[in-house]
Amino acid sequence: MAETGRPNESVEGQFCRVAALSMTQPWASMVAQGEKSIETRRWVTPYRGALLVCATKERVPDFPGPYGVALAVVWMAGCRPMRAEDWPAACCTEYPGAFAWLFPRVAVLAEEHRFAVRGQLGVFRVQVPAPHAEAVLAAIRRVEVA
Repeated sequence: MAETGRPNESVEGQFCRVAALSMTQPWASMVAQGEKSIETRRWVTPYRGALLVCATKERVPDFPGPYGVALAVVWMAGCRPMRAEDWPAACCTEYPGAFAWLFPRVAVLAEEHRFAVRGQLGVFRVQVPAPHAEAVLAAIRRVEVA
């Protein structure tokens, strides 16, 4: 059975915990801007549902950022071996053993609702700070509805 992306939220709506994925720049921004709809990884995940896309703190020469923050929410629709036709949507060069993480829908977070996130490996849980919880939950609702 696949893990799903339902957020945990308090009764008062003061916090929520959501699934997240760390990505280096410029890939994180490309996903947030809808330019990259497939992420590639060397591993498979059973996870399906909303994912908070977080830019890592790792600096890239000649790329202004942002770094170390949540940027957007995507809908993780599936995970499968990469196909030849997937590479343009993944915005990267072909490599063996790659899996396609399919992000058909994205909801960008407004700059004022970006918040610091300490990246981790794999799909991990993030507690969204109270001032940003409503914006993140609204983004989740936008990607859930198609």
